[in-house]
Amino acid sequence: MNIANWIDHWASSTPEKTALSYADKKISYAEFDKQVKLYAMILQTRHGVKQDDRVAVLGFNTPPFLYSLFAVARLGAIFVPLNWRLTPHELGDLIQDADPKLLLTDSDMADVATQAKHRSCAIFPLRLETTEAQGNIDTADTNCANGGDRPAVLLYTSGTTGKPKGALLSHTAILANAKNSQGMHELTPEDNSLISLPFFHVGGLNILTTPSFFVGATVTLHRKFDPRAMLDAMIHDGPTRVAIVSAQMPPILALPEWADALFPQIRTVTTGASPVPPEVFSSWRDKNVAVLQVYGATETCPIAICTSIGETSPDDASTGRAAASCHAKVVNDAGETVADEQRGEILIRGDNLMTGYWQNESATNEAITDGWYSTGDIGYRNAAGSYYIVDRKKDLIISGGENIYPAEIELLLIEHKAIREAAVIAKPDDRWGEVPIAVIRLEGNMSFGHADTLNLLVGRLGRYKIPKETIAVKDFPRNSVGKIQKFALQKQLFRI
Repeated sequence: MNIANWIDHWASSTPEKTALSYADKKISYAEFDKQVKLYAMILQTRHGVKQDDRVAVLGFNTPPFLYSLFAVARLGAIFVPLNWRLTPHELGDLIQDADPKLLLTDSDMADVATQAKHRSCAIFPLRLETTEAQGNIDTADTNCANGGDRPAVLLYTSGTTGKPKGALLSHTAILANAKNSQGMHELTPEDNSLISLPFFHVGGLNILTTPSFFVGATVTLHRKFDPRAMLDAMIHDGPTRVAIVSAQMPPILALPEWADALFPQIRTVTTGASPVPPEVFSSWRDKNVAVLQVYGATETCPIAICTSIGETSPDDASTGRAAASCHAKVVNDAGETVADEQRGEILIRGDNLMTGYWQNESATNEAITDGWYSTGDIGYRNAAGSYYIVDRKKDLIISGGENIYPAEIELLLIEHKAIREAAVIAKPDDRWGEVPIAVIRLEGNMSFGHADTLNLLVGRLGRYKIPKETIAVKDFPRNSVGKIQKFALQKQLFRI
């Protein structure tokens, strides 16, 4: 199975059905399929893309982005979506690591792409010119390459060392994830999924987008998140499913139109990244919309544990049960499964797991043991089989749905001669869930303030990664071997 077969299938069985709604345009499955095949032919004949080549994309959520995804899949190549929130320097590191055959980019990102590109990577517009190719589409070799366990997508997620790690997601994994989504959402061809989450995130790509194409549903696509545009779409465009991160909910609920808004066709709003506050949860429930939670990671494609319709409550912090294609367990430090209600690390196994990290065997072996993926999260399972996340074993900060790895920021901070040690920790935030804070220990009598942090980091890191405060301390709380205890530091500074 190649994921591009899905578009083939629905173009044959329901050709006139709307596959994609974007701005004022409705794109049928027949037209979607035609564009995918045109893109595949152009990538193959003009640019020489072949099996296992990487094709990187730097762009917003648009139809050409999705044409490119399935076109690259048809060719047996590997699709590499890049985070447009990163600086050219950060993007350059990812491009150098992936070593793509070419980089497709939105016109308004061309300058950033030029600054970031690796020397061997050619840049072309994401919106490919297909007019000349249309006459040759019937004679071109447009059959899908073998899919299965071959890689389809390479998605980057920063490691705890600050080095980029690319998770390879196979056709099999994306199919398994689609089945997980189909099960939790009860997806059918009659559904219409409203998507504004960026496609460079596994959540934007795989919580509802690819699963909707798997079942032959419609995707209503927004170029990027805008709270008013999202609410207008919920009221007027007829979506039945919505995917957003929890940090995007308050701006929607704060709009004056929210109080009287009616959208009886919406059955579910699906979120992840961080818990939904009870009052926000209740606001959706008052509109007869079920709030569903997804727990997972880029490495799990992402749906590993999830809630289902009828099982959610603002008073229950559960992330749900293991998804249809998944197994989950909780283990102690010795790797032994613990009893219900006992805390330990959550491990995941299933067809939805990544194949491994791109060209990083040691990181792969560290993350996956005997087929089980180590999430790095501490939690427990109750007697009913529901899982609860209570803490992070790793130091990951999730701010507004964006993953921030402290080590990446700390390495840059300690470059400065005034800083002896640095620890970046999460501070609770009403809007973003949490935000990064820099805590530093200075050299001698030297000084270093927040303005210095901004001067050091702006332009080198994405804006969402920049610490919101800089706090100098005489020393850090440490364990018996001298390592900084970040959880103790958080309690000390923020009383959490």
